[in-house]
Amino acid sequence: MILPTIYDLSREQHLSHVNVYRVDLDEHTNQSTQYLNITTIPTVQWYFHGNKVDELIGVDTEQLINKTYHYAKANKLHDQLRTERKSTFDHLYSLIHSTMYSNRKLVIDFLVSVFATFILCTTILSISTANWNIDANQHRIGLFQRCLHKSSCNIKELHRTVTLLALFTVILLVTSTLASFLMMGSTTDRQNRCYILVPLALFGAGTAMTLLFMKVHEQIYVNSYSAFIFLIDTVLTHVLGGVSILHGSMFYF
Repeated sequence: MILPTIYDLSREQHLSHVNVYRVDLDEHTNQSTQYLNITTIPTVQWYFHGNKVDELIGVDTEQLINKTYHYAKANKLHDQLRTERKSTFDHLYSLIHSTMYSNRKLVIDFLVSVFATFILCTTILSISTANWNIDANQHRIGLFQRCLHKSSCNIKELHRTVTLLALFTVILLVTSTLASFLMMGSTTDRQNRCYILVPLALFGAGTAMTLLFMKVHEQIYVNSYSAFIFLIDTVLTHVLGGVSILHGSMFYF
């Protein structure tokens, strides 16, 4: 009596999302009955996402119909909620992605400005500290000190070429930093064309830093941390100049 009712339920349109399976215990081993924990025939079991949620033992057509409708409705509602949550998440993800893509210019502008500020600050600290060389007597030697002998350095004087290169470096780094911050809010064509000032100032500063390092290297051993910081800043300045000119070709030029 219960089998025709199950067949009728499986053919109903609003239960199309419900899968119905029949297990013939005469054709299956005892392992199936033990796994399903079936002790009486007929037995109807309801599963939800692989988990058993209810069971009906014996012939009770009314309970069979009511429980099938109940769990079918609950399953459909659960799937709808999960679909809505997924749709909401996908919408939020696409919104964030589109916002980040549309603001990519601002993000890269901000990163260029931050790195330019970092290079400026560390370069000024490197130039102003007396830690470019440690001589044989463990004396610290600064940037603006000419060494007539590589083993020691006793004559202190401001070397004109080194001073001019250091001053030119700081001016160019300040220019590139200020220009990068000003360009963050740029929208007009004139401001877009002015962005070329950022990579030009960075490449100019990098060139001046390279010449300064070569000039100092002829006079003293650069074996202390200030000189190494200056060398790292020189490399970063050239790299940041390349990044800024690529960024400018994408959004400004």
